[in-house]
Amino acid sequence: MRNSLFIMTILCSVACGSSGSDAKKATAPETGSDETIVDAAASADVTGSYLVACGETSEAPTTFATEGFKTYGCALVDKNNQKVSGEISDFQVSVTYSGGEPVAPESIPATGSAKWLVFVRVPVEKVATVSTFSGKAVVAGASVTIASAPKGAYAPEPAVVAAPPAAAPTGAPIRMFVTPGNYPRATDSARFLEEAATACQSEATKGAIAPTAGRAWTAFIATPTQGPRDRLVLDGPLVNLKGESLGSSDSLWNGTFDETKVTFSSGAAAVQVSFWSGATGTGALGATCEGWAATAAPANFALGRIHSAHSTVWLEFLVKVCDGDTQAAFLCIEQ
Repeated sequence: MRNSLFIMTILCSVACGSSGSDAKKATAPETGSDETIVDAAASADVTGSYLVACGETSEAPTTFATEGFKTYGCALVDKNNQKVSGEISDFQVSVTYSGGEPVAPESIPATGSAKWLVFVRVPVEKVATVSTFSGKAVVAGASVTIASAPKGAYAPEPAVVAAPPAAAPTGAPIRMFVTPGNYPRATDSARFLEEAATACQSEATKGAIAPTAGRAWTAFIATPTQGPRDRLVLDGPLVNLKGESLGSSDSLWNGTFDETKVTFSSGAAAVQVSFWSGATGTGALGATCEGWAATAAPANFALGRIHSAHSTVWLEFLVKVCDGDTQAAFLCIEQ
């Protein structure tokens, strides 16, 4: 986990005086003799410097630590490896990606945490390009600027690894719903599939529809290499949000699935709703705009239709030439 930790040396922009020595301190966990807080050569004035240690954490609320993001906790320690408490205000963190300028990531106060001051989150597709964290704060009444120290220079503690969630019992009903809103198609396959899953999770949150223990909401959609029949785990009967039967898992592919009972996330009936599919009528990989990337002919894509009155072709109700204008709903399923 050390490689995932980012350290910032906080250099005072005004005379710090005795603020470093007078600050209230709580002992940080031991990091091992092979850890170095900061090399004297890395700063012209180590005296009066502070370190902000950011590391992956599982402490952030689930409403913040959502799928599609990597979440970090950030804590302030002094040059003697002591955690600084009760002397910090206006703590703001920025992140710099390779070749870019510092930007403010999404962040929230780490209320109730004994380890972190704030939680920040970075989109998973940008994690590999994170160069440094930086920012500003007020420590013991003194304004300080935050600069980056070498990655891995200091580790306040190993990142907390959350226990894996209990698996849903085999044979437990699998719920489905369709989003009430339509969404455009991103012309980047990874981004589009991430947005599809996020849309399902967001709609479930709005409707207070918690997933079954051991499962999460995702989109019923083809990837560039797999149809939904191959990528989804379907080990139980299918039901709508009211618990009404939609059919067995095989019904999805053999024409007996009752898509007329699929509802919106609110539980209201969904009639004649088109959704992003990319599958054939039997759930195999179908038309996906060449991996959800093309925006013009001859590439095409398949839309499904809820309450289509054509149960044998509901997954491939309409095949259209790829464009950048079409919007459609997402069919959501527990996995």
